[in-house]
Amino acid sequence: MKIVVIGNGFDLANGLPTSYKDYYVYKVAQLEEVFKEIWEFLTDLKIPSQIKKDNELFCKNMRFPESLSGEDNKTLCEKIKAIFGDFSISKLSFWDVFFWYLINIKNESTDLSWFNVEAIIKNFIFDKTRVKKVCITNIKEYVEYNLLDMEDFTLPSINKKVSEEYFSNIISSYTPEEKALMLFGEMLKLKRKSGKLSIYDILLNELHEYEESFRNYISLIMNDIVTANRKNIGIYRDNFMKLITDNSNNKDFYLLNFNYTCISASQSKDEQKAKTEGKVKFQRGKICHEITEVNVHGSFNKIAIFGIDQSKVGASDFGYIFTKTYRKISNRKKLISFPLPSLKEVDEIVFYGHSLSEADYSYFQSIFDYYDIYHSNIKLTFKYSLYGEFPEINEKEHYSCIIKLIRNYGETMDNINHGNNLVHKLLLENRLEVKEVKLKKIDTSSFRSKYINDSGVTKLKSSIEG
Repeated sequence: MKIVVIGNGFDLANGLPTSYKDYYVYKVAQLEEVFKEIWEFLTDLKIPSQIKKDNELFCKNMRFPESLSGEDNKTLCEKIKAIFGDFSISKLSFWDVFFWYLINIKNESTDLSWFNVEAIIKNFIFDKTRVKKVCITNIKEYVEYNLLDMEDFTLPSINKKVSEEYFSNIISSYTPEEKALMLFGEMLKLKRKSGKLSIYDILLNELHEYEESFRNYISLIMNDIVTANRKNIGIYRDNFMKLITDNSNNKDFYLLNFNYTCISASQSKDEQKAKTEGKVKFQRGKICHEITEVNVHGSFNKIAIFGIDQSKVGASDFGYIFTKTYRKISNRKKLISFPLPSLKEVDEIVFYGHSLSEADYSYFQSIFDYYDIYHSNIKLTFKYSLYGEFPEINEKEHYSCIIKLIRNYGETMDNINHGNNLVHKLLLENRLEVKEVKLKKIDTSSFRSKYINDSGVTKLKSSIEG
């Protein structure tokens, strides 16, 4: 039996718009006016000088006097509430706005292809080094200070004098970062449905909304592209079969799918009649293949889970609820899971579509441990497809990542000598193979022109620059 481990590279090789960049463009294009309003709030709002001097009133209740120039006598926080009304209608989460803020205000992610959502969440929760940065430390202090006089909210003691001095400094400058602090703070206050929720609980609820929006987007892709017609179903299935078929007698496969898409979605109507959840049967010629599919972080038809790496995060830390381990345990009833095949059943592990970055190491190392790859006869096969303007560079990088992954795993072994020679041992025993596969892309032009039209994004940028 083969174990097949696929990542987002498989969907992208199929031409599916499942990257974070695609979702981001989709969301911004759908809500262009809302994001434009946020931009104007953060960058164009004029604050009269006399209000800047009114520190005492601001520190008392975090509200500005009703005399904002050009804002029809609305307070700054009332303006935020007006924007928040759009959030509620559009299901725009805190995290959608925060990611947009980093890209458009902070310019911290110019290449959206590598927009690492989970890393940004981790940095936001745990980065407490810069006062000017909009991070959880600042927002927590903002929210707690605003709730000091609320009867339904019990707070730990905080230094009110320090808070007054801190927010007095905010009043004096009004940079986009300080306005963003007010925007995010007020937004989270308004989203605090219960007075007993901590700011971490609120942020986790917002992550649930972000995940649900992303899940619906992937569902849209599966329904409008993959299962839209027999041709696309055939391409999707054939591409997967290229990863698993060879001259061996393997008929059954165990699939660890790190995507939110599902191979099972490409089953024919006759195949679906005999469908067992998590079990996929494909008829290919005279051979019937059975695939046990496990979506590691959920799927488009159930739940999508984002989480941060648990390394260096203590189990008692408030931010632990954002780790993948906690998220998977707390959502275990919504995740389909099957035990890994035994060592005796497996003869090969195939990887495709993974960046093989350090963020993936814990998963791969767990698999290597389970199957004792040093002493067993299991073969490791890393398949890839060439892409981009300089495919030869991508190929070299892929080889480097494979060697780095295996050497890193070797460093975790108790026997240092075994760890150092693991790559050579696999090569000598013909148990390490790197193989190129060519996959066919599905035509997604119609979907892209309808849903991922970046004209709204371009138009927004033009209006901003103008």
